[in-house]
Amino acid sequence: MTALRRHRPLLAGLVAGLLVAVVLTWLLDPARWLRPGLGHVFVIGTCSYSKVALDILRADPQAPFVPLVLPADAPEFEADACDVARARLRQGGAFWLGVLPRDYVCRRLRDLAAARFASETTGEGYPAWVGAGGEFAGLGVDPRQIAELGLTPPPPVVRFWIEGGYDRALVESLGFTVPEGTVQGPRDPSPMASAPQ
Repeated sequence: MTALRRHRPLLAGLVAGLLVAVVLTWLLDPARWLRPGLGHVFVIGTCSYSKVALDILRADPQAPFVPLVLPADAPEFEADACDVARARLRQGGAFWLGVLPRDYVCRRLRDLAAARFASETTGEGYPAWVGAGGEFAGLGVDPRQIAELGLTPPPPVVRFWIEGGYDRALVESLGFTVPEGTVQGPRDPSPMASAPQ
């Protein structure tokens, strides 16, 4: 009994250390940072439509999507997407991301995006939207796609659509306000079907 009493602090320390290790492992797993009710969108810095998706998310802090950036040689875009993701994840309950180093969080989110992209999407393009339940929700930034996702584009994105060839009446019928002075571009049945060069 005396030996057990002497080792009690050691056993308590081991148990406490084990609990801390389990909690840290849980807190540092980026898959756990994605909270229920939040979908995500895979974006990449070499795709102009990914930049549009990020503009849409940045303009609407309540949008239920977190951008997950795929690794590419585009450090400025990756940093911007990571900042938007960190803010959304912290707002969604992962408050501890505020104390973790930014570079660490960004690297872990890039790793998560790379690991999940092929299994959660068709792998055919960007941005690739995935709903809160893990279901693939579509590709691109077509006005119909954005309306189906329940997102609200900022005025520059609406202008981009109209000037890029989407019919003004279609865009307005989806509930989006066209900024004054927007000029209708040449109409194309699918203006954003292929990525710009």
